[in-house]
Amino acid sequence: DDATVLHRALTGADAPPATDRRLRFGIDRSHQWPSAQPELAAVFESAAAGLDDGGAEVIEVEPLAHLEAMFAAGETIMSYESSRVFGWERDHHADLIDSRTLKMLVNGDRTSVEEYGEAKRAVSAAVEAHDRWLADNRIDALVTPAAPGEAPSIATTGDSVFNRVWTLLGVPAVHLPTGKGPSGLPVGIQLTGSRWRDLELLQAARFAESAFGGPQR
Repeated sequence: DDATVLHRALTGADAPPATDRRLRFGIDRSHQWPSAQPELAAVFESAAAGLDDGGAEVIEVEPLAHLEAMFAAGETIMSYESSRVFGWERDHHADLIDSRTLKMLVNGDRTSVEEYGEAKRAVSAAVEAHDRWLADNRIDALVTPAAPGEAPSIATTGDSVFNRVWTLLGVPAVHLPTGKGPSGLPVGIQLTGSRWRDLELLQAARFAESAFGGPQR
């Protein structure tokens, strides 16, 4: 509800009319599922059951073929662009840059403009294919992982393995905490939708939140 209010304040767009249509959710563990921790697997199973019990149509989705190459394409684009964006920092403060970041910047130096262009074209094609796939399969929202598990120690911001592809595609995403990890920290699912259909995704998220028993803390 708060996200919907904020969206309206920022855009002036009104929420679409409520519908009695049965919502259709796709359970998409993605090509990166091997990175999932046990707590993520557990909340995924409970989320599918909760949506089904709540009256939604829930289908299992095999890892989507049109997204298989997107993780690598995202790495290429991020490395290429970062090596140029952070040129001044490398020239003046290379000793202060984390070693993992430096490795990414070096990879970007080795990436040619032709490789960068090929990756960008692949993303454009995947974006169009994904919109068509969602429409053809009448999917209101994909249930996807947001993070491998609960939050790590304060020494790191965590692993973005499960959200890089959606950021790359530019689609709306909503995270719903639905359970707890072994340290008592929140673990949840991520709903993703079609480009420019943020409010429709928020409607699906509101339904899911209710099906899961209301907002979790």
